[in-house]
Amino acid sequence: MKDLGLNPTESEIQDLINEVEKNGFIYYPAFCKVIMRKFREEPEEAFRQELFRTLVGSKDYPEGTVAPLYNINKEQLTYEQFKYVMTNLPDFVSEDDCKKMYRHADKDDNGSISYKEFTLMCNVPKSEPIPTKMAPTPTSKASKTDNTATAVVNGGATGNNLEM
Repeated sequence: MKDLGLNPTESEIQDLINEVEKNGFIYYPAFCKVIMRKFREEPEEAFRQELFRTLVGSKDYPEGTVAPLYNINKEQLTYEQFKYVMTNLPDFVSEDDCKKMYRHADKDDNGSISYKEFTLMCNVPKSEPIPTKMAPTPTSKASKTDNTATAVVNGGATGNNLEM
């Protein structure tokens, strides 16, 4: 849990174990549900930052070198990192689909995804509400159309009317 950016107390860990443990085991699906719930308890921005930080991973620095302070706005998600995540999901994602998604997310076309691009990628587009009623139509136009359609279906007055 700490590797995922969560910092539960010992009592929280024990409560979570008691909640999902069955026959001495913690099954992966139950663990994932608990983790997702814990992530959702945090603000959305903190969740995204932690997710991005986890996807980018840590950097290796030569021994004796002091690592610079972490700045999320200077980090970049590479295609290799993105592909690794996408190809290790439970559902199959082809390499071609990975490339398409990555190109779509890389708005500035520099070959990597910044945190700003990542947040754009995570935003779910707002969908328009599905109407519950049909839009009203003018009654005079509808009745004229209905009469024409009836005349055509019935063969018209002369029986030769095939126009619409």
